[in-house]
Amino acid sequence: MIRPSEILTRDELRRLSKSRNAPPLFNLAMRVVTHTALLWLALVVFQAGFYVIFAVLALVNAAIFQFVGYAGLSHELFHGKVFENKSLNRRLFTFTSYLMWNNPAFFEKSHGYHHAHTFADDDAEAHSHQPFNRLDWVFYLTVDLRMFWRRMLYLMLNSIGKTVSFRPFALSSLGPKSEAITKHARQILLLQLALLAGWVLLAGPVAGVIFWLTPFTATAPNRLLAASQHIGLSAYKNAGPLGHSRTLVLPRWLSGLYAGMNYHCEHHLFPGIPYYNLPELHKNLVEKGLLENEENLSFFLTEFWIFHRELDLSKAA
Repeated sequence: MIRPSEILTRDELRRLSKSRNAPPLFNLAMRVVTHTALLWLALVVFQAGFYVIFAVLALVNAAIFQFVGYAGLSHELFHGKVFENKSLNRRLFTFTSYLMWNNPAFFEKSHGYHHAHTFADDDAEAHSHQPFNRLDWVFYLTVDLRMFWRRMLYLMLNSIGKTVSFRPFALSSLGPKSEAITKHARQILLLQLALLAGWVLLAGPVAGVIFWLTPFTATAPNRLLAASQHIGLSAYKNAGPLGHSRTLVLPRWLSGLYAGMNYHCEHHLFPGIPYYNLPELHKNLVEKGLLENEENLSFFLTEFWIFHRELDLSKAA
């Protein structure tokens, strides 16, 4: 296994690990502008009675919004290196988790473990397997009501002090986190109810509910990219990040939307490097001939589905 010191000098690591405010501020601004424009246009066409155009705009907006979550911006905020101010990173991590109906207390536990023990038997994230059957595609391309009701159920239970999760890691290991889970669940429900009320007042009941369900709508692109991070690489878990994680070379706009998570091998090697510095680290690895698992979007044409089929068969065995 290659040591980090064989990849970067101390000065290089120090420079690449330095957070800057300008890149993430621009990224956030572009997200806000994009969503504002799409939502405004969707409201206009809805009120004009063009419901098909409204549906298309709502789906596009939702597909982009998915990248605010843990397969995107919120994940990077969790690592605390997006902005220079650590408290700001922390607050934004919590807020973006709430927007996506995610309880941050669970992710704090599962993701830290995932980095320390990638592909361990109880690493829920690396072993997570997304089904892609016909019915699943219907939900992934429209509104995944299954995920909505499941998330709502767990939030309700968490809010009354019952520590349950759809993540299959050992809940007994959470310890004092149980109180945090209850607190976060209650705050998520309050925020989401306030958002629902706001959307209904602004757009009316039908459009309001559709916008409110955005975190569960058009999830397919985000799901595919998230699944590609480690799929088919469990056999190389002892080889370190260069073996168990995959880099996807994406168009610049998509990489920015994904908050650099396509550089997943690079991220696992140096989780303390902000996402906007990962392209430089990627270039360094390529020049040294160290990157073993580099793909592009063509990965989803054949290889991804071969790996997915193998996982289906192994789980059915």
